[in-house]
Amino acid sequence: MPISNHAAAAKLIRAELKKHGISGTVRAKSYAGGSSVTVSLADELPATAALVRGFTGRFQYGHFDGMSDMYVYSNSRDDLPQVGFIFVNNSYSDEVQQAAWDWCKSYWADMEAAPASYNDAWQHRTAHGMNGRDMLNRALSGTDSGFWFARKPRLAA
Repeated sequence: MPISNHAAAAKLIRAELKKHGISGTVRAKSYAGGSSVTVSLADELPATAALVRGFTGRFQYGHFDGMSDMYVYSNSRDDLPQVGFIFVNNSYSDEVQQAAWDWCKSYWADMEAAPASYNDAWQHRTAHGMNGRDMLNRALSGTDSGFWFARKPRLAA
């Protein structure tokens, strides 16, 4: 019995992750009106997550256009199994979030009064009006890449 397109796409994505040495989980889903594949990564470099988004994009046959409120078939291919949506999530452990917060406190000016724990970062506001949680998100997303350089992470394949 042949497997469904969403299961076949997930299988190929798993193989691609393995080829690049990236660990993560891949889950395929079918529902009324469509299908999707979710790739979950943990503590990966922003560049690695971008790489995964890049190679998984070919398995998505279109995109949702919010202006016209409709799905547009803009990437249909006959040579690959495809799904309606590909989601790539990169979550960060408490250890990585705390390390990023510690980096923010040492990197940004006006952080003497910052809370010790990243869980309380939302409470801190700098003299420039920047929220501590925004600083943390910038560090984790790679916008302020110094955090990832300081950690010397595994490079994206």
